[in-house]
Amino acid sequence: MVREKRARRGTISPPDGVQAFFLLHQAGPVEGDLAGDQTWYCAVVRYFRPLPWVESEQADKGPASRVRKPPEVPMESAKPRNKPLKRPTPARARFTVEAIFEAFIRILRQRGWSGVTTRAVALETGVAVGTLYDHFPSKEALLAGYVRHQLDLLLQRLEREVVLATGLDWQTRVRRLVRLSCGQAEEQVRLFFDAELMEAERAIAEPWHHQRVYQELAGKWRQAVAACADLPRQPRPESIDALFVAVWGGRRYGLTAQLSSQQVEAWLLEMEELCCARILMELARSEEV
Repeated sequence: MVREKRARRGTISPPDGVQAFFLLHQAGPVEGDLAGDQTWYCAVVRYFRPLPWVESEQADKGPASRVRKPPEVPMESAKPRNKPLKRPTPARARFTVEAIFEAFIRILRQRGWSGVTTRAVALETGVAVGTLYDHFPSKEALLAGYVRHQLDLLLQRLEREVVLATGLDWQTRVRRLVRLSCGQAEEQVRLFFDAELMEAERAIAEPWHHQRVYQELAGKWRQAVAACADLPRQPRPESIDALFVAVWGGRRYGLTAQLSSQQVEAWLLEMEELCCARILMELARSEEV
């Protein structure tokens, strides 16, 4: 109360005046001597001017000011953003993002999902935390960006080495399609295809994500089979989609079950034979009709 009276008489100077400013917030409009001598008070108002709840009265009411309580702003959800903010376009930006992904995978291998933080990834990469946040505001966004990056690489490789490849008979093309789709090519780096990332994927994946992946990869399988110019007839699209689901679903379950490399290789050989046999059955059926 004493401080409030002194503030109204204008006898308090900064920095005490800053504290009196908040007392005036509860006391109401500024009146009396303080309204006439605005030296320190105007300085406080100017200091707090960026705040949205400091408003001046209209000019016809004199230099007095009135402070209102801040408006209630609805709190945003505490759930972290699990989507990348943007994709890199220049070559330098792409290089930075790839380095971030490599650091993300190293930390994930060493510490597990619970040990991954955006700060740790930034330190491992050697980039500023702000640079990391420009693309990935959370570790969930990092994971989503990495999964999308790996799928884009897979789609590009299927296009280049299966769809557009020349001089291949249809059996070789189909076998390559199966092996590349499962990440089992001899020179392929197997960073993405493991059980730990499959488990972490549940934190970000929604049904529409899986639907999008299905449409993109199944479409690429149809293009690959359509590129088999030595086939006398094309299999039905439904048959190609069924073969893709069998291979892609088996690959994912094999990761979950953590099959050995020998088991995976044996399964792949069977899948190659299954796809080729099914296409031959389609050809024989079409000839009978």
